Order: sequence, then C-alpha cells, then structure tokens
Amino acid sequence: MMIHLEFLNNDETIKALCQNYWQINKDGYFIYDVKELAGQYGINTPTLYKIVKESCIAYISDTVCISCGKQHVCHNRTEFYKLIKKNNMICMQCKAKQQQQFLYEKQEEEKKKELEKTEKERKQRAQLINDVSFSLEHHLFDFSEASLRQIIFLLTLIRFSANEEMSKLQAYSDIYGIRFTPNENYSIEILKQLYRDNILLIDPCSNLSAFDFHDDGSFSFSITEVIWLINYKDNISSLQSMIGEIACMPEFFDTYSLEIKQLCEEVALQECLAYLDYQLTARHFVFSPGEKTKAVFNKLLQKYSVAQMYNFIYRACRYASDEYQKRQIPKKQAANLIPGAVQRYGERAEAEGWEITPYKRDFNLPQSELSVVLYDAILGKPDGGFNLSIENLFKNNKL
Repeated sequence: MMIHLEFLNNDETIKALCQNYWQINKDGYFIYDVKELAGQYGINTPTLYKIVKESCIAYISDTVCISCGKQHVCHNRTEFYKLIKKNNMICMQCKAKQQQQFLYEKQEEEKKKELEKTEKERKQRAQLINDVSFSLEHHLFDFSEASLRQIIFLLTLIRFSANEEMSKLQAYSDIYGIRFTPNENYSIEILKQLYRDNILLIDPCSNLSAFDFHDDGSFSFSITEVIWLINYKDNISSLQSMIGEIACMPEFFDTYSLEIKQLCEEVALQECLAYLDYQLTARHFVFSPGEKTKAVFNKLLQKYSVAQMYNFIYRACRYASDEYQKRQIPKKQAANLIPGAVQRYGERAEAEGWEITPYKRDFNLPQSELSVVLYDAILGKPDGGFNLSIENLFKNNKL
C-alpha cells in the first residue's frame, strides 16, 4: 500500500513535515511518532495536526470508494487506520450524499405517514359525526318522559362537567377537585347507563385516542375520556332549567317518593363503599366488596347514618389490621374479616343501645355532586345522606 501526497503549500519545511508525518515502512506502519516529530519541528501536536491537514492531501493506493470508485483520501492517520481496517469502504463525499438521501427519504416517508394519519382521522371523525347527526335528526330523547334517575343523574352531570359555554360536557377524566358520585365505579356505571339510554351522545371533537376503530366500521371507546353532547334540540342551559323545574315541582315527590328513597339508599351505600376502599388502600389491603358486604351495609344504613357507618367501618378495618399484625395472617385473609366485623359492631350497638358517635366527612372524600343535587337541591336537607339514617331521612314519609 502506497501513500501519495498532494501538497497545498510550497514551503519546503512544511512539505518535509508532511512527508515525515505520512511516511510508512514496508510493513505499513508509520515511521515517525507524532509527538517526537512535533518536537523536532519545535511545535506542539495540535499545531502539527493542523499544519498537515491544511497543507496536504493523502491518496491511498489500492483502495477505492465502493460507491463512486475514486481513490480514497485521508487527512490524518486516524482516517488512514479506519480505511485499512475496512478496505474499500465508502468515501466521505459519497457517505454525505447517502446520508442526505436517507434523510430525504425519511422525511418523505414521515410526510406520507402524516397524510395517511390525517386522512384516517378525517374518516374517523366523519363516522362519529354521522352517528351523532343521525341520533339528533331521528332519535331525539324525549325528556318529558325521563325517569327520576335520568333526571337526577343528568342534572348532576351538567353541574359536574358542563363547559363554560354550556354547549357540551367535558370528559370525565378531565375534571379534577370534585366528585361526580361518591364512588368511581358507580360514576362510570351512570355514564354508561345515560349513553345506553340515548341521553348522551359522543362529541365528534373528542380526542381520537379515546377510540378504537375496527375494520368492520364499528368502534369502541373509553367512557371516561370522550366529550359528551346531550341528545336535546336546544342548549344545555335551557335543558337544565327545564328538568330543574320538574324536580322542584310538589307533585314530583309524590310521584317518585319510592324511587327517591331507593336512590338515597343507593347513594348511601356508595358512600360507605368509597370509605371502605379508602381505609383498605391506606392499609394496603386488597378486597372487592361483593353482595354479602353490600347486604350488611344496606341493613345497617336503615338505622345508622353514613357518618355512623364510618365509625363501624373504621373500627372494623383497624381490627383487621390488628389481626394481621398479631396473628401474622395474609393481608387478603385479614381484609376478609372486615364485613363480619362491621356486622357485629352494628348488631351489638343496636342490641345494647349504644350511642354511636358519627364521624365527620373525610377531607379526601368530599360531598359528591350527586349528593348535593339529591339532598341539598331536591330534598332540602344539606348533606342529609351523610348525617341522617334512611329511617330518619324518611320518618313519617316526609321528605
């Protein structure tokens, strides 16, 4: 392998320096050490490198670029070593061209993907718009025939999530600081029911990440991440006024007295389940309340308020924690002790006539919007579902 130099400087001293720098022996090794060579010329190594790079070009024989076929050029020994290690590699000029071509093709591919994404989103939104338009044109919900639950749930949802313009309902997951209902699972079930009842329609402007579109033209969606429209011909404000007036009419209570009581029982149960979940989480217990637990809570709620049930639940959870620590039993087994403990505390309190101290609302479980609508606005009993038992709330059949 031979190195041929093309000089860019006519100074004989610099030419000699460049020749010494690039001179190799028959085995292909450089003869002069760079540091020693710099010392001979009274300069430091960075200066030597700069002089060599600016004063000559080294052509390496027997090596050509695999792309353009031209002889390889080196500007320093590092490039030379790379070249002989990878014989006939691509030259710097061709490499730069290839990189430019690669970047161009990558940009074009990204543009293509973006156009495809935009077109796909356009078709998906068109599908959503068609679904909503069809419902608004052919299947408007008749709110004069709405049930008690539909009226109260919708009033609550409007208070909870209506936007500033009262034109739509914000996504459930975008609301912070207030609770729709006492219990997350209960909230989601209500949203699902209002959607199934054709009261809520999906807003086509919802974030498309909330949807899964299928090849057959159907789609699924996250109930908590979509924005909602109400299936009503007028704006939300007028609807809120209309159903609010219905709920405040004297005959409303006579018509729906049984349903109101049932809904109060339902909300009180959800308050207790939410507090139980809060106490379980604080103790790192895992427990899914089933029908047995709900039956225990429902029975006690006829006589005791949610505030008093907090007392029973807290004591039962503390008992389970004590058993877990004393007996070294698994957490799951300890958690399973809770429903029975609540039942025993309640039954003993009633049998022995205990005065059960009501707890205050936990700061982390504030009154929900549903409770405000049901007790404060409709029944006129501020937070009555927390402080009064079902028995006292409906004593003498008076609301």
